[in-house]
Amino acid sequence: MVKTMTESDSIRFGETTSEYQVRRSARRRKTVQIGLDAGRVYVAAPTAIPDRELRDMVRRRATWILDNIRDRESLTKAQPLFVSGEKLPYLGRSVSMIVRSGDMRVPTARFDHWRFMVSIPKDVAGDERFERIRDAFIEWYSERAAERLSAGGLSSAGARGREYSSGTSADAGAVAPRMGRCARPSPSTSSCMNSRT
Repeated sequence: MVKTMTESDSIRFGETTSEYQVRRSARRRKTVQIGLDAGRVYVAAPTAIPDRELRDMVRRRATWILDNIRDRESLTKAQPLFVSGEKLPYLGRSVSMIVRSGDMRVPTARFDHWRFMVSIPKDVAGDERFERIRDAFIEWYSERAAERLSAGGLSSAGARGREYSSGTSADAGAVAPRMGRCARPSPSTSSCMNSRT
């Protein structure tokens, strides 16, 4: 049985101190790997490499480490506001959203000619407006995912212009995890650890 030892260390890069986890393994003979796992820096190394040498390797990769940490943080902080002009991802593209208030009872979201068209009751405002538009989008994205994953639904034909009103879906968070407000995003996934739903 191969034994793996784990230890923690930290190193300072300019004004930033970064902690990292060292995973030593007898199975690893020569190579050292530096990476991010669940938003944390790790170093996989052979057991024979001295701490000083590992610290030097981490210091040489400081720019890469900091850039990747910043990139991950910016991705988890970018939460949609659900306002006109905002862009949401769909099929690898950024799609503009147009939000209109009107005389209807429930919000609807639809996709039409590479634009999201959202209709919301005119008497809904503030946090409730945000949440109802978000719920309509979660339902819309969930429906799209179900269509694409179904045996005959790999084509996007017929998806244009269909409306979906807001509602609840037990699996909606799994399909569209970045649609909620997060006080504390999970570093290992795009989902929220304590979303307000």
